[in-house]
Amino acid sequence: MRWLSVAIAIGWTLATSAQQQGPPVFRGGVTHVLADVVVTDHDDRPVTDLTASDFEIQADGKTQTIADFERVSVPVAARAVNLAAAPSPPPDVASNAKPPHTARAFVMMLDDTALLTSDIVPITRVITDLLASLTDEDEVAITYVSRSDLGQDFTRDLGLLSRAVRNLKAALPGSASRFGLPIALKNVVLSLAAARETRRAIIFVSDGHKFDLTQEISQELLEIFELAKQDDIPIYTIDPRGLLAPELGFSGHLEDQTPAHRAALDAANVDQQQGNRTWAENTGGLAFVNNSDLKTAVHDLVGDNGAYYLIGFYPAPYAADGQFHAIDVRVKRPGLRVRARTGYTAAAPPSSAVAPSLEAALSAGLPGGDLELQAFAAPLAPSTRGALTHVTLEVTYPPLRDSESRSDDDLNVEWVAIDSDAHVRANGHHQTHVPLAGRNRNALALVINDALDLPAGHLILRIAVESRQQGTTGSIHLPLDVPKFPGKPPLLTPLVLGADASVETLVANLADSRAVPFQPTAHRVFPNHGRLAVFGRAFFKDAVVEHAEFQLQRGDAQTEVMRARVVTGRGPKGSVDYDVVLDLNQLLPGAYTVQLQVNTPAIATSRSVAFEVR
Repeated sequence: MRWLSVAIAIGWTLATSAQQQGPPVFRGGVTHVLADVVVTDHDDRPVTDLTASDFEIQADGKTQTIADFERVSVPVAARAVNLAAAPSPPPDVASNAKPPHTARAFVMMLDDTALLTSDIVPITRVITDLLASLTDEDEVAITYVSRSDLGQDFTRDLGLLSRAVRNLKAALPGSASRFGLPIALKNVVLSLAAARETRRAIIFVSDGHKFDLTQEISQELLEIFELAKQDDIPIYTIDPRGLLAPELGFSGHLEDQTPAHRAALDAANVDQQQGNRTWAENTGGLAFVNNSDLKTAVHDLVGDNGAYYLIGFYPAPYAADGQFHAIDVRVKRPGLRVRARTGYTAAAPPSSAVAPSLEAALSAGLPGGDLELQAFAAPLAPSTRGALTHVTLEVTYPPLRDSESRSDDDLNVEWVAIDSDAHVRANGHHQTHVPLAGRNRNALALVINDALDLPAGHLILRIAVESRQQGTTGSIHLPLDVPKFPGKPPLLTPLVLGADASVETLVANLADSRAVPFQPTAHRVFPNHGRLAVFGRAFFKDAVVEHAEFQLQRGDAQTEVMRARVVTGRGPKGSVDYDVVLDLNQLLPGAYTVQLQVNTPAIATSRSVAFEVR
């Protein structure tokens, strides 16, 4: 399974490469518990007019004071989903910025061990309706139970999600054994547990499985259901077959087509439907089975995750014991149903507290952490393994209060490059000393330039950073297509952008950074002043360049053409470098795309990058 193999592979990498240091410094604080609470009436319709005074929260049997309260409403969307659409180009930058307040995280588990090939049309329709009903802010992953290699990791890109849906035909029929189901479900739960969205859920698309507590697999699933409840991850089940007619039992031998045989088939369907209900009831979700209107069912499923309350409290008394503490959320208005998290896990005792490990940060299903990171990567030159890839990593230090002062910091940086089969193709570790003492209290950034030797292919570059000064970590995930040099000429590298820093910036060069004539930036939003530099490199074999030019395009499709400045002698053999400088003062606020186009007598090729001016 994909998530499991990633975790195992990363764990091995870190165990063999990390360098140990003394205990990190931790800032003191009080634990804040946030619960997302769904309240419905007797018909399971959301109740949206409650106030903080209507709720009561108990932790370990003691009534708690509600510290913050908010009603969240995310309308069901109506996006156009084109399953034939090509995915957008992979992003050339990554950050672990906190998601929007109303963003949600979903995993669609497509149960290829139970779904039938003959039902591909209704299955596809259900998944398409689900994708259409979510918002552009929602992070979504798609996975097949026995063919996770055909799925899609968390993304907001409808093109990538559509590609995973198109894999349905290749996934069905899946493995006849369903014993991999607990492994797949557990890893999905662990991946979602790392999401920072306030609402997280699993959508299990399946004909269903009989739930029999005399079987070991059902006992395993019950344990995972409990883990999902503790991590505040409800499971919603939906049977794409819709309303089932009585079985006719016409398949097989004529003598088998008896009323008893048809009754057994009907009983099996009932067992499957009850199994789907068990998944939902044990985790705080809803089951949509034997439903005559699947489009409405999808609307209700998404709507149930779009109307909820956020209730926060500070546990009193609070014990930093590392244990799970039960909470009970109730409403005072009678006749309502409450679905909420069942508890929280307190921090470990101070004497044994450790910083969030880099291993845990790298193996998490989503980027995260409190240390703010941004990164850019571009393969720029051939290497013995594939491509020498320039990486610019930016670590942001927030402004300080008047009573605080800067002190030097030490950063531990771990990175792994993972292929689509979750194999670690490259990894590394380094430490960086950051001289911060005596600097002002304003926000500042550390920019680290490095060159990684990466193999060719589609990779996910995962980077995790630990700050000893702040006692915390951050992680990012950056999709990266590393070309096979020299490739089919002409081969253009990704475009590199450089701009004046908006905050005080320190620069650390861990490798020769002369490949780019300016300091690259991982930002893609710039103020409408100053200048923006653009750099690209083209590799040729024996082709003659007729001309090359940069094209600047605004959202209204007006294009300005600028001749590229050619720089020779700086890049590797067989390459030509191009760069241009844009005056941002001349640009109106809005979205832009800058493209480098290089023409030879035989072929024209181009590279582009999007940015925004504000």
